[in-house]
Amino acid sequence: MTRCNVSKSCDWEATWSYAEGIFGGNIQILVNNAGVSPAMGWELCLNVNIYGVMIGSFLARDKMGKSKVN
Repeated sequence: MTRCNVSKSCDWEATWSYAEGIFGGNIQILVNNAGVSPAMGWELCLNVNIYGVMIGSFLARDKMGKSKVN
């Protein structure tokens, strides 16, 4: 198991590498489902709900894009 602060690119990379190890390098889908309430503070809310989603989505695009299909 691994922990991931979705607002940090380095955590996304480490989590992705961990998942590749578990699944033999064949990741086919990303469920990008982290989220926090605005009651937790506006900065944390933006970092997780916007930046975290975008970081994960761009990483998935790079790792699972058409040019990466085996």
